[in-house]
Amino acid sequence: IVSHFAEGNAPDRAAPYAFRAGQLAANLAAWKEAVAFYEQALAADCDSGQRRTIFMALGEARFRAGEGAQASEAFRSALALSRPDSVEADEARLPLAQSFLIQARFAEIVELVQQVRAVDHPEHAVEAQFIWGTALSIEGADLQAAAEHLQDAEALLNQLGDRADPTQRSQVKFEIGSVVAQQGDLPQAVALYRESLAIAGQANTPAADLRGILARNNLAYHLHLLGDPSAVEHARAGLALAQEKGELALQPFLLSTLGEIALTAEDFESAERYFNDGLMLAERLSIPERITGLTANLGLLARAT
Repeated sequence: IVSHFAEGNAPDRAAPYAFRAGQLAANLAAWKEAVAFYEQALAADCDSGQRRTIFMALGEARFRAGEGAQASEAFRSALALSRPDSVEADEARLPLAQSFLIQARFAEIVELVQQVRAVDHPEHAVEAQFIWGTALSIEGADLQAAAEHLQDAEALLNQLGDRADPTQRSQVKFEIGSVVAQQGDLPQAVALYRESLAIAGQANTPAADLRGILARNNLAYHLHLLGDPSAVEHARAGLALAQEKGELALQPFLLSTLGEIALTAEDFESAERYFNDGLMLAERLSIPERITGLTANLGLLARAT
């Protein structure tokens, strides 16, 4: 239907079908196709509310396709079409802040989540504290503050009780695990990653799938550091799920973990393949942290061989 209206030079009639086609593509994790349909929907002359909805969907599709910078622009457009200091503005600020994480834009993240906290919405408050703590954890400069924000998120979830989103619980457990790992308590970090994975498995949603992939990666990496041979199975399962769900942005992390496991086992051929595949993808998606990490891993491989 979309193609027929487009060929007939009727973009306004094509737009609602293009949006529906984008949603169907997104449900199948066909993110590139979803992006193309959403952009086609934006070509129509529609009102600001409809454009905001399309921009939000476009941002999500671009983010899931690993296009962090382009996702940010879509969420910015949605924010510009939202009423200031409203719940709908927060609905755009939060994914915008999330898209900044893989771009290491930490100061902008903090500015955004501080604005979210001014609106009285418990679920949004949880997400704001979570993103704030995650940003500080990734930056690594103030792990104590990172832990405090994540603990605040957990406390807010406890206040929500049965209304709490299990995916958010999984997220918080995961990030607390990351802080604990950076502080050197690897067994406790592994326990938290296992808990995060178990919660995500019960939720059975696309967001939970995303959290499950991340939990498998970090669980694999830290089990590897502890010398546990089961690490490789968790990493392989995470990579298979990321490929199945079209989560391109997560695959460089899993490829890096698999490469490090192979390097330790002196399987140099596999290590080189994993590192090169991960680096190629990280460069295509502009993920600075993974580009640096995978380049360093290739250096370790060269030294070992």
